[in-house]
Amino acid sequence: MAKFCFECGAALVGTGKFCAECGTAFVGAAAPSANTTGAREGASDGPPSTGEEDAARATALRALADHSDGDVRCGVAANEATPVDVLRQLATDSDKNVRWTVAGNSSTAVDTLALLAADPDEGVRRTVAGNASTAPDTLGLLAADPDEGVRQSVASSEATPADALRLLAADNEKDVRNAVAKSASTPADVLFQLATSADLEIRKGVARNTGRPADLVRQFAGHRNRIVRRWIAEDTATPDDLLRQLATDHDRDVRRAVAGNPATPIDLLRQLATDTDSSVRRAVAGNTATPDDVLRHLVTGPDDWVRFHVARNSSTPVDVLRQLATDTDEGVRREVASNAGTPVDVLSQALRQFSSDEYVDDRCGLAENEATPVEVLRQLATDTDEGVRSAVASNSSTPVDVLRELATDSESSVRATVASNSATPVDLLRQLVTDPEEDVRLEMTANPSLPADVLQQLAANYPLQVVSRPDVSVEALTAIAESMNRDS
Repeated sequence: MAKFCFECGAALVGTGKFCAECGTAFVGAAAPSANTTGAREGASDGPPSTGEEDAARATALRALADHSDGDVRCGVAANEATPVDVLRQLATDSDKNVRWTVAGNSSTAVDTLALLAADPDEGVRRTVAGNASTAPDTLGLLAADPDEGVRQSVASSEATPADALRLLAADNEKDVRNAVAKSASTPADVLFQLATSADLEIRKGVARNTGRPADLVRQFAGHRNRIVRRWIAEDTATPDDLLRQLATDHDRDVRRAVAGNPATPIDLLRQLATDTDSSVRRAVAGNTATPDDVLRHLVTGPDDWVRFHVARNSSTPVDVLRQLATDTDEGVRREVASNAGTPVDVLSQALRQFSSDEYVDDRCGLAENEATPVEVLRQLATDTDEGVRSAVASNSSTPVDVLRELATDSESSVRATVASNSATPVDLLRQLVTDPEEDVRLEMTANPSLPADVLQQLAANYPLQVVSRPDVSVEALTAIAESMNRDS
C-alpha cells in the first residue's frame, strides 16, 4: 500500500517526507501486505522499495496504462502503486470499468476523485462516494446526486459532513435515510430525529449505530420491538446495567444476544448458562468469555447443540476437548477435529474414528486444522474424497512433499488449491502455471508467493489479476509491459 498525501492524494515517491505535488507533509501509510511464509526464492515480496525501484515501477505502469486491452488498464488503475498522474490520466479513459477502478483506488488524488464525481456513469460516482480518500466537499456535492445509490454511498461514508447527512436524513428514499441512521458520523440531533421515525427499519438502523448517544441506548434497551432490544444486547459497548436488564428479557432472542456478547459480565454468563431455553445456553457455550467451569458443566447436558458450540469454542479447555472427542454426536466430534486447541494425540485418534465414507466432513475438518499432525495430513492426502484432499492442499502446515503429490492430483480443484497455497514451492508453481485447466491457473494469480517469471506467464491471459497485484515486482511489471506492448 502506497503512502499518500491527505491533502491532494498524491503517492509518496521514494523516501520523501513531503508531497511532490503540493508540499504537504506525509502523515502515515497503510501497512504493506505480509508474506506469511517468509522470504522465498524468486517470490515477488522483497525488501522495502527504493527510489530507483519506485521509478522503474512507475515507468512500467505508465507503459501499461496506454495498452489497448481494457483489462490491462483496469489492472493499472487498481494498483495502489500507480503514480497519481497516471491515475488522473485513466480517470478520463473511454472504458467506464477503468474509470470505475480508478474511483476505488485509495491512492487516487482528491482532485481526480472530484473529477470522477461528475462522471456520467452512476457506478463510477457511487465508487467515488465510497472511497475513503474522497474529500468532504466532494461528498457534499454528491449528496444531491440524482442517483439513489450514490446518495446512499455518501450517507454511509465516515467523511460525509454533518450538513450533508442532515440533508440526506430527509431523503425521499428509505434506503438513503437508513444509511444515515447507521452512519457513525451522523450528528446526535439527527439520530434522535430518526429514532422517532414511523419506519421500523430506520429505528433499527439507529439502534445498530455505533455512534449513537448514551441516552438513545437506554431508550432502545426498553424498546417494544425485540429486534431493536436484541441489537442493543449484542453490542459490546452496551453498559453492564443494561446487559443485566436485557438478560432477564422475556424474549429468548434478546437473552441469547446477551449470552453471546463477549462483554457480558461473568456472573451473567453463569446465570444464562442455566436458562430454560436451549438456544440461550448454546450462545453461552460458544462465548469465548465463558469461564472454564461453566463450559465443563454445559457439556454434561443432553443437548447436542450445546456441546457442539463448546467444541467449536476456541477458549474451551483441553480436558473438555478430549472428552468431546468421543462424543456420540458426529457434529460435536467434527468441531473438536477442527478446533486449533485440540491436542495432537486426539487429532491422531480422530482419523481412525473418521475413516469410513460417512465421515467425510469430519476428515475435512482434520485436513483443514493447522494443528493436525503431519502423519495424519499424509494419510488424508490420499483420501478418496477430493474435498478432503483439497483441504490438505490448502493447509499451510502440509509438508512440501505432500503438496508435490497433490499437484499431480487427477482433480483440477485439488491442483488449483495447491496453486493458491502460499507455502507451495516456487518450482512447483512453475510447473502448475502450464496446467491445462484454467481454474488452476486462475487460482494461482491470488498466490502471494509467485515469482516474476510466473507472473509474466499468467499476465497474457489474466492481465487484470496480475497487474493489479500490490506486491507485483518491478521486474515482473517491466517484463509484462515489454511483452504485452510487443504483442499488441
